[in-house]
Amino acid sequence: VLNGILEFLLSDDEIAQKMRSSFIFLVFPMVDIDGVYNGRYGKDSKPVDFYSDWDVNSKPLRPEIRVIQKVIDNFATQNNYSIFIDLHAPCSHNFNYFYIGPSEKLPIRYYMNQLRFLKIFERNCPELYCSTDYQDPEALSGFIKTSSWYQYYKYGVLSMTAEISYHKNRFGEYMSIASMRLFGKGLAKAIYDYFKSLRCRNI
Repeated sequence: VLNGILEFLLSDDEIAQKMRSSFIFLVFPMVDIDGVYNGRYGKDSKPVDFYSDWDVNSKPLRPEIRVIQKVIDNFATQNNYSIFIDLHAPCSHNFNYFYIGPSEKLPIRYYMNQLRFLKIFERNCPELYCSTDYQDPEALSGFIKTSSWYQYYKYGVLSMTAEISYHKNRFGEYMSIASMRLFGKGLAKAIYDYFKSLRCRNI
């Protein structure tokens, strides 16, 4: 998926060129490098899952997360930090969906902007995603330890987690390497369309 995002952003496409001139992208290609090297799936890693080691009230246990937080914190102080997307993989039986913030704990405008982004993404990638495919956590206790909450709580940025299936999408088709790249391309274009819909300058 990340390959698809970067391939599009580095292409000669007119939108990609506009994005390169308007945005700064901060990319972390891989977090659990040791886990990937050793063939581990990454979910529920001990002593704490990488995704759940972002508690704003405590120091991360994982040195990788501590480094990433420091880089993001420095980036946010020098730039107009606006959006964060964490790329994940769900359980094998799930199809593509997004994990967004709890509706009852977020400002309504922020929550609606999350849904706006999902609808825009669906328009850019209708063969792989439906905008009703998202999870809104009922409890805040677990969510406040995630990377998505950290970005919202500290910086108020639009923050979501994309869960990309290793199995089938909601239409029953297997997620191939090509379809994952297409998913990434759709995400990149959705970012552009989202900010254009907000009538941001210089786009």
